[in-house]
Amino acid sequence: MAEGPIFGVIAAGRALQTDCVRVSETEFLFELPQASTINHIAVFLTGAIPLPAEIGASVYARWPQLDGGVGHGDWHFLGGLSANKPSAMFRFGQVNHQSAAAGHSMFAAGNATAGSVLLGIHVGPIAELEQKVAELDTAPKKESTMSQFTTKMLTNLVNHVQSYAVAMPNPQMPSQSVEVVPLRVVQDWFNRFQQRLRLNPDFWKYC
Repeated sequence: MAEGPIFGVIAAGRALQTDCVRVSETEFLFELPQASTINHIAVFLTGAIPLPAEIGASVYARWPQLDGGVGHGDWHFLGGLSANKPSAMFRFGQVNHQSAAAGHSMFAAGNATAGSVLLGIHVGPIAELEQKVAELDTAPKKESTMSQFTTKMLTNLVNHVQSYAVAMPNPQMPSQSVEVVPLRVVQDWFNRFQQRLRLNPDFWKYC
């Protein structure tokens, strides 16, 4: 008896797809046409072949080139499936494009027609999937922390140098004055900030 499809995909407003191409023992590819009209997709295990508890299925997407060029961009990790999580819903949006799997060689043979999105599923150890999911969950937090640090650092710099600003005649318009800050003030601030950062990497949170 022939084995049934392992995975199924439903794009919102479309019929069920189970016509994936098996490109290797652990890799499967779906092609979803008219990528620009897809907002959400559901990916699930059909149950035809049960997934062992120690195995996970990582789901990736590969969008067409945004500039309309030939081919597709990088693979982007969306999430995964497992025996304990046999289905998942993913939102197709610009936010997913931030999770590019740089240098990823999986699904290297995958090609699609213009305007289609490729959906790749990689089957492997559940520990690998759990690690990818953890990294995906912490990405927005890391970005937010970096943004806060940059804002705090620049605010601290501006407040520091403003107190050393001196009014000087404008060389180009002698009747007017401009505020200048000695270069040593900026250098002194940098040295102190760097020293405090070495002593306590989180000091800026309390400034």
